[in-house]
Amino acid sequence: MPRTLKQQFAPEKVEEIHALIRRIDRLSLPGGSSRYYAVELSDCLQAGLLLASVHLAASLLELVVRGIVLERAGSAFPSGPRNPSDLARGSLEHRMEEMRNLGFAKMVDHLVEVGLFDSEDGQLAKALYRTVRIPLHHGLVGRFVKQHDPIYNTLEEFFGAFWPTTTSGNFEEVIEDSALPILDTVVGILERNST
Repeated sequence: MPRTLKQQFAPEKVEEIHALIRRIDRLSLPGGSSRYYAVELSDCLQAGLLLASVHLAASLLELVVRGIVLERAGSAFPSGPRNPSDLARGSLEHRMEEMRNLGFAKMVDHLVEVGLFDSEDGQLAKALYRTVRIPLHHGLVGRFVKQHDPIYNTLEEFFGAFWPTTTSGNFEEVIEDSALPILDTVVGILERNST
């Protein structure tokens, strides 16, 4: 039987989670699957699934950036009775996915360059991609912990090569401590830069 948020977390953390859910539910997102990701993110937060929430939020950030690029590029196509812009969007999306040199950072830089994304948020988004999305998506737990746990970094500096890479214990602690600030940052970026 799953535990409620009140059974899992202190009252202040429960309120912080509820505030994040309200903010996520109010987001104006580009077309495509980003709305579904946002709904799943809200559901995971409501269930207290912090790791799943961070995974989804990092993916949602990437989806929104891709969505903004697609919307702007797709607006160049005329629409008509059969809505060719939808067909063009699907084709454009497929071509974008095939472009191996068009990574997240390049898309963000382009959006910043053309004024569709705030410069500071662009830097934040790229940092989140490097320190959250990539390590968690690829199961690089040690890298994630190292980048988000100041105590771990201090001990690693002191003990050097003799310090263990990570344990599941400190991974769980780091998720507990850093998930809500990470989510707050992602939601803030989306609030300021989504359509």
